[in-house]
Amino acid sequence: MVLLRISRQNTGWVSLMNDTTSTNTSGTLLQRLGWLVLIWVCSIASLGAVAGLMRLLMGFAGMTPSA
Repeated sequence: MVLLRISRQNTGWVSLMNDTTSTNTSGTLLQRLGWLVLIWVCSIASLGAVAGLMRLLMGFAGMTPSA
């Protein structure tokens, strides 16, 4: 049986993770921070969109507080 192209007859340890001693090819620190900020901004925007949609639906149902 072959799972992930690793046969059962192999008695040695096979790591499925990248070698941590190799050079960093995932990008510079600035690129990684940029992705982090982009994902954070998108998550906040989607949360705001869902909250706005819920508020709109609650307004149609008459559940908004009177001012």
